[in-house]
Amino acid sequence: MTPEAILVSLLTPAVVVGWLLAPYLLAFFGALVPELGEWPLLLCCLATVLMALPSLLLGESISLNLVGSNGISLSIDATAAWFLLLNGVVLGATRLASRNLEGASGPLVPAVMLGGLNTCFVVTDLISLYVALEVVGIAAFLLQLRREAPRSFWIALRYLLVASTAMTLYLIGTGLVYVRTGSFSMEALAGLELGSAQVLILLGLFSKGGLFLPGLWLPRSHAAARPEVAALHSGVVVTAGVLPLLRLMQIDPGLTPLVRWIGIASAVLGLLRALTETDLRRLLAWSTLSQMGLVALSPMAGGLMAFAHGLGKALLFLMSGGVDSTHLNSWRQRPLPARLQVPLWIGSLSIAGFPWLIGSIAKSELESALPPFWAAAVLLASIGSVAVYARLWGAPWCAPNGSNKGSNAVQSPSGGSITLLVVVLIGASALISLAVAPSHDAEKLAVTGLIFALGLLLDRGLQRWRPALERRWPDLESLQDLIGSLAVVGAGMLLSLHVMEGWG
Repeated sequence: MTPEAILVSLLTPAVVVGWLLAPYLLAFFGALVPELGEWPLLLCCLATVLMALPSLLLGESISLNLVGSNGISLSIDATAAWFLLLNGVVLGATRLASRNLEGASGPLVPAVMLGGLNTCFVVTDLISLYVALEVVGIAAFLLQLRREAPRSFWIALRYLLVASTAMTLYLIGTGLVYVRTGSFSMEALAGLELGSAQVLILLGLFSKGGLFLPGLWLPRSHAAARPEVAALHSGVVVTAGVLPLLRLMQIDPGLTPLVRWIGIASAVLGLLRALTETDLRRLLAWSTLSQMGLVALSPMAGGLMAFAHGLGKALLFLMSGGVDSTHLNSWRQRPLPARLQVPLWIGSLSIAGFPWLIGSIAKSELESALPPFWAAAVLLASIGSVAVYARLWGAPWCAPNGSNKGSNAVQSPSGGSITLLVVVLIGASALISLAVAPSHDAEKLAVTGLIFALGLLLDRGLQRWRPALERRWPDLESLQDLIGSLAVVGAGMLLSLHVMEGWG
């Protein structure tokens, strides 16, 4: 047997189920025996990375049906593999970042989070996905809490209330699918007429994925979290709602226009708010809302886009814990040492689409996978992304042993976690560049150069207007606004379906 065949043969149903259950068992035994420490969780992260490799390297897919035809359906395929790889790397890095932080939570909740995310990425039936998303939501709520910041309790509770409302709508939609088809499988949607069932399911996933108006809980929640928690949430947790959208688009192409319009609206809204934001962590959070919109545009390229964004965004949020002030109006006057500047530049340049980094490769793949209109929209969004992250490139450098009045770390990020993310980000860029995009021709480089030039000009043009523009934005992040947005977007999608039906 070839090494590839041996590798695939090892992934038996028992191994797959054991891998899925391992983080939950770890959480249980970790509560009973705290002396186990972090290493079992890091081994589970490594196992998650290894589980993604057969699909990524060999193109192999694994499908399982448990507990009968209406039971649990699992699929580890090319769509899920990028998300599993991202989950293993980012959760492992954030745990390394938390090891030396005073008051950081132990591995129990992160282990549940790892298991919940893995389950979200591989289940292909609607009811199991509902359970997994609820587990992830509860774990996210617990990680969001901060004893030293009482206000964080309300922000975390707000997220839980919005998520519960959205998932109630999702569950009603799932019930309608079962009543009409007799199945909880995602495949059942392929033969179902577009209507309220799909809209309710999509609303739940939009909210969980941080997309457009249902996802406006995201900026305040992620900005208020500890840096290592925000890195996990913005890097990988939000993708738990986006991956099922990509699967549904593959199964039922009729949903593609709805998801794409919401995706591009999310990308534009996130960019506009990030361009006028004056706080570093809120800028990063608004950028996540924008980038998740781009991920949702294509099932073919969405996995690579999510992986590229998740690595870069986790790196940026971790680095945000190393500066004493996150106010961006004085960013270009505060010297920062190389240990902060270099990771900030690498992460932000990757998300902005700098050549040869994984973010640029992912955007090229996304543009190639989309029709011309949507590809042009991604190109325009890239200009906005450059303008957003150009604000992080103007801080002066300072010597490692010199005076650094503006960057006394208040929560120094772990060197091990930063090294891991930087190595994986650069290594993945090199490997994917060789495999997928072996060369950057002159035309692509010219287009990228034009995008960066226009983005830098846009950043310069907005400098004096940002404070006034930020004050003009309506506050849509209160609890009642977030609940109301579900109704507004749901009604808009139903109206769109009726309009499309009339045109047909």
